[in-house]
Amino acid sequence: MKALSSILTGLNNVLTILSELIEKMNTVSLKQVLKKAKEYPPLQRLGYLFELLEESTFADIVAKHLGTQYLATVPLDTRNPSRQGEIHTRWRLLINTKLESDL
Repeated sequence: MKALSSILTGLNNVLTILSELIEKMNTVSLKQVLKKAKEYPPLQRLGYLFELLEESTFADIVAKHLGTQYLATVPLDTRNPSRQGEIHTRWRLLINTKLESDL
C-alpha cells in the first residue's frame, strides 16, 4: 500500500507543479519544447494533464503537435501495475490512477 501511495503522491505533485508553472508558460516556448521531444507517451501525458487543469490552449497545442501520428495506448501512470481503467481517446491513455492537484 505504501508503494501505491508513493505513486499517487508523485503524479499529484507533477500536476501541482505544472499548475504553478503554467502562469510562466507561453505558447511559443511550448511549441519549441515540443519540437525537441523524441517520444510520444510523455507528450500524451502532458496533454492530458493540461486538459485536467482546464488549460485547453496548451492541450490543443500538444494535440496539434501529435497530429496524425500513430499513438499506442499507454498507461497514465507507468509505475502503477494496474492495467484497468478507462481509455482516454484523445490522448490514448489508460487512466489507471486518479489525480488531484494539491492546490
